[in-house]
Order: sequence, then structure tokens, then C-alpha cells
Amino acid sequence: MRVGASSWLLLRHEIIEVSTQSVPVAIPTLPSRAGRPGTDRKAGFVCMQRKPAIERFMSKIQVGGNGCWMWTGYKRSTGYGQFNRGPGIGTQDAHRYSYEYFIDPDIPTGMDVHHVCEHPPCVNPEHLCAVTRREHIALSPNMRSYAAVALGRCPQGHEYVEGSYKVSKEGWRGCLICQLEYRRKKYRTSEKRKSIHRGVYWKPMRQHWEAQLRVSGRAIFIGAFHKEVEAAHAYNEAVIKHFGDKAKLNPL
Repeated sequence: MRVGASSWLLLRHEIIEVSTQSVPVAIPTLPSRAGRPGTDRKAGFVCMQRKPAIERFMSKIQVGGNGCWMWTGYKRSTGYGQFNRGPGIGTQDAHRYSYEYFIDPDIPTGMDVHHVCEHPPCVNPEHLCAVTRREHIALSPNMRSYAAVALGRCPQGHEYVEGSYKVSKEGWRGCLICQLEYRRKKYRTSEKRKSIHRGVYWKPMRQHWEAQLRVSGRAIFIGAFHKEVEAAHAYNEAVIKHFGDKAKLNPL
């Protein structure tokens, strides 16, 4: 049956009257997006209180061998655990959080937390100690800079003696012998790859030959080639196109 205009106004009035009546509704208890205690005004849900950070931290620990507290949560590729302290605080290394909570809440600036057990996933505060970066490297044989700090030589085996290294602004030593060998190797490589053809150049970073043409003082890129002869042929074709009979060709 089709409803007329007057009947529709009446029905609409009745619907409004029913909807304005207060009906008790049970509000479900669910956590909001932020996870904070209170009421989510948009959804009308009562939020569940978030667990304290230390409870969530201890729930992600599994006791292993040698008394290590192995972290079962998210870990970086280096093996160090990551712990989310809560909204607005952010993520922190799990072993640093353990040290701050159980030993010292204020780690001095520039200090590292070292694992005495040499197990990155371990968060046992008895296996942690605060040391400087240089001490941390000297106590960690697995680090790349261990040889430079603890053994007094560069990773290539050159001894650090007076005049064989330079010190950066951050206090790190750089081996001058390694730098000299790198420059000599780079120079020899560039000399061996020097082309005898006009407009052909070797690019050591890209490991290929390039053909270039200069027109009115401007370099025009022709192409990249695996063989020197191919680059020389491409140069001849390009120079004939631009200069015609006055072109200077590569003898092939």
C-alpha cells in the first residue's frame, strides 16, 4: 500500500516519539584504540585499563641457560630486543629498559649498556653494565672495531704506530696505510682502463665504457657499452651525424 504525505508525517512523528524515549542499554567493556582507561565517546565503549609496562615486559621473558632472560618479543636483525613502553613514550631497547628499571633509571649520556654474557637477546639486569663506547668495543670481540680498540691495529692488520693513522673529530682512528693502498689501486685501475679512442671513457663506478661527443663545449651522452670497440663505433656514427665530412673518426 502506498503511503500518502499526511500518513508519512504521522509515521515520522511516531518514530521520533519512540526514539526519544530513554531505553537502558548495556555498554560493553572493550579496549579503545589508544588503550587508555576511560570512555570512547565516538564508539560509546568503556575502555579497559592497560597493563603496566613492567608486567608486559616480564611476560615476554623466558629464562634460558646461564641465567639469561631471553627476550621473546620483537627483535632487530642484530638480535637486540625492542620493547614498546606505551603510547606517547615510544620504543626502546629491551636491555636498556631492564637496566633503567632494575639498576639505574638515569643512564649517563654517551654510555652504552654492555652484555657481560655476550647474548644480545638477554635482558637479565645482572648481566648488564653501563660502559663507555670505547670500553664497550674493547669488551666485545664480535664487533668490527674490536681490533682497532683492543688490539691496536686496523681491520686489515696494520699496526697503529705514530704517523700511521689520523684521528677524526669524534676520536676515531683511520689507517693511512689503507687509504694509500686504496688510492694506488684506484689509480692503477684507471690507468689500465684508459681508452685509446676519441670520445670513449671508462667509468669505474659503473664498470662500463661510455661514448661522449662534445658540441659547442657541451658534452652529449651517446651511450654505455660493455666493450670499448662498441663505444668507439657509436662515437663515429654520432660525430658523422653532427659534423659530416669534417668529422674526426676513430681508426677501427
